[in-house]
Amino acid sequence: REPKMAAVEMEGKGKGEWQGNVHRGMLKCARFMLQTRGLRSMLALLPSEYKIRLVGHSLGAGTVALMTALLKADAAFTTYDIRAHAFGTPACVSQELSLKLQPFVTTVIHREDMVPRLSFSNLMRLRSHFNRPEEKEWCSRQIEM
Repeated sequence: REPKMAAVEMEGKGKGEWQGNVHRGMLKCARFMLQTRGLRSMLALLPSEYKIRLVGHSLGAGTVALMTALLKADAAFTTYDIRAHAFGTPACVSQELSLKLQPFVTTVIHREDMVPRLSFSNLMRLRSHFNRPEEKEWCSRQIEM
């Protein structure tokens, strides 16, 4: 079964500059906050010398990371200083987007927090290490969700 990722090419500066795979649910949430809830319109009213800081935890951390990508790819925000501070960010973007976002997103992870380390590939690898049938069954049920 494929992970819930969506290929995305965000419109903006440079063709293909902001493309890769992202978590579909978090992308939907980021777009909802920016477009439907009107955050993009509100931010566009700010003078460009203002610093925009987005902050989130866990699911919200992934959402603000994607909101940052959407805003950085938006031609209307090229002169804005936009950054995200994310706490316990889950794996929500592909490696190429992760590298592109690195200068704009600061992620803080507690040493024992499993959410940022839990990806589809890590869950598949974890399943292979289980020995007892009930452990393998539990892991398979989680993957099927």
